[in-house]
Amino acid sequence: IADSVIREFYPMIDIKSHNYFGREASLHLSNAVMDFFNASLLLRGDDDQNIITEQYEVLEFEDEVLRLEADEAAFQHAANALEGELMEFEQIYDQLEAKANSAERKSERNDAKKSMERVKIQLDRSANRLEDASFRIEEIRALLDGKYLEDVKGVEAPEHLSQFEKSSPEEEVIMNEEVPDGLVYKIQLGYYPEDVDRENFRGLFPISGETVKKGLARFYAGLFFSYADASAGNAYVRENAISNSFVVPFYNGEKISMSRAVEIERRRGAE
Repeated sequence: IADSVIREFYPMIDIKSHNYFGREASLHLSNAVMDFFNASLLLRGDDDQNIITEQYEVLEFEDEVLRLEADEAAFQHAANALEGELMEFEQIYDQLEAKANSAERKSERNDAKKSMERVKIQLDRSANRLEDASFRIEEIRALLDGKYLEDVKGVEAPEHLSQFEKSSPEEEVIMNEEVPDGLVYKIQLGYYPEDVDRENFRGLFPISGETVKKGLARFYAGLFFSYADASAGNAYVRENAISNSFVVPFYNGEKISMSRAVEIERRRGAE
C-alpha cells in the first residue's frame, strides 16, 4: 500500500501546491517500508517461539528461500528509491545554496541557510538508510549464493570476458561511469569518502564509484557478464580485501534483484 501511494505522490511533486505534501508523504512512507522489511528480517520462524533475535535465522524449507528472495527484491527496490531521494535532495540543497549566495536581504539568506540545514539532515538520514538497505541485501545474497550458482549451472558463458584483476598498479578510479547495456555484475566494496585512498582496495581493478551525496560514494570492483564469474570474484574479495562485499546486478544500467538477474541470465543462455 505504501509503495502504491508513493507512486501516486511522486508525479505530483512538480505541481507547486503539492510539492511539500508530496515530498513529506513520500519520505515517511519510504521510511515505513524500510522499517517493515528491517523488522521482517529480525523475526525468527520457529513455530514454538515468539522472540526477536539480532541474527536472521534460515529455515529448512523452500518457503524460506521464497521469503529471502522476496525480501531481497524489496530491499533492492527500496535502495533504488532512496538513491532517487538522495539525488532530489542534493538538487534542492544546491538550489538553496545558490539562493543563499544570491539573496540581497539578510533574512532571505538566513531562511535559505536554515532550509539547507534541514535538507542536510535528511540527506544524512537517507544515506544511512541506503547503507542499511545495502547491508540487508549483502546478508541475503550471501545466504543465497549457492542457490544462485545452482540456478545458472550449465548456462552457456557469454561472449564478453569479465574484467577483474586481483593485483594491479592502476590508480585511476572511474566515477559515475555509465554501466553497459544488458546484464552485468559488479562487486560492491562499500561506502567511502569520494577521495578515499585507493590502497583500501588492495590492488583490485577496475575500481568504479557512484556519488551518493557530496563527499560520500559507493565503490565497486570488476565488471562481470556471468553470475558464476562474479561470485568467484566476490569470494576472493571477501577473503582477501573486504569481508562484507557482495555482487550487484545491473540490467540496462538499473540495479535489479538477484533473482531477476539469474532468470535473465538463464534466458540469455537458452537463446
